[in-house]
Amino acid sequence: MAEHGILPIDACVVNLYPFEETVNSGADFGTCVENIDVGGPAMIRAAAKNFKSVTVVTEVDQYAELLTELAENDGCTSLALREKYAGAAYARTAVYDAKIASWFSMQGEDHFPERLVISGTLKQRLRYGENPHQVRLPLLHNVLARTRHATEEYHDLIPWLLGQIVILFLCPLTEGCLLRLGWSKETWGCDFGDYSGKGAKLQ
Repeated sequence: MAEHGILPIDACVVNLYPFEETVNSGADFGTCVENIDVGGPAMIRAAAKNFKSVTVVTEVDQYAELLTELAENDGCTSLALREKYAGAAYARTAVYDAKIASWFSMQGEDHFPERLVISGTLKQRLRYGENPHQVRLPLLHNVLARTRHATEEYHDLIPWLLGQIVILFLCPLTEGCLLRLGWSKETWGCDFGDYSGKGAKLQ
């Protein structure tokens, strides 16, 4: 690079192929496959790994902040911003790959993949958490939307998964805890079971 007068690369801006949009448009299998970006994610991950010297940009929403940073720092970016964008870059490729994996899993007859990845996108920030010391729950709105999407995409799996969540979070409650919450033991004295026939009774 030095021999040819080429300066080191200090920025990587990538817009991935619109795979999700292509799938949502109802395109055929071949067209969807053609819209799976290969080089883009590779460049993003490489640039993100080298965030100490490279700024990686993966979202249009980052452009304004980036331009402001460049204007205020004589054409340079701060390490804090590069690190922030690196994290966002890995999240971007993770979501992209998750959507591709999800789509492929729905093409065959077996809709129960060995690995299920559910991604989310921040929609709005809430004013507070459940308690003053807790961090607000920024993904709550999106969780509802993703739950609806998941029930359509994994309709056979979701009822079982929700049943496991009920067992995990409700069954460990003790009678004393229930009383403090204002619920009687009889209110929750019901059986929760999953589709494998196992059950857990709240005592």
